[in-house]
Amino acid sequence: MGWFSKTATETIPAPAPVVDRCEEAQARVREIKSELDQINREMLAFKTKNEIVSDSFGRLLRMRCSTIGGRAEIESQWRALLRRRDAVMARWDASLREWSALRQQEK
Repeated sequence: MGWFSKTATETIPAPAPVVDRCEEAQARVREIKSELDQINREMLAFKTKNEIVSDSFGRLLRMRCSTIGGRAEIESQWRALLRRRDAVMARWDASLREWSALRQQEK
């Protein structure tokens, strides 16, 4: 019916909220960075506790362990921390690249 009829009025749906993809990507970058910072704090505490010295690749050069089997346990925990950090670093790199691409599209 026409605009003059009050019996069959159509309701227009509300417009979808505006989504800023660049801001969402930046929020993901910040979230992943905070997760990465947390893992780095855990790694530093673990290194300090066990007096670990490692090279730039994360290989253990020296550590202090009180038991004979302690070295294997410390090494496995260290490798687990390295795997976690590497996984988060890969996610962080991907999110940074996505955010950068979105910023380039805006220009």
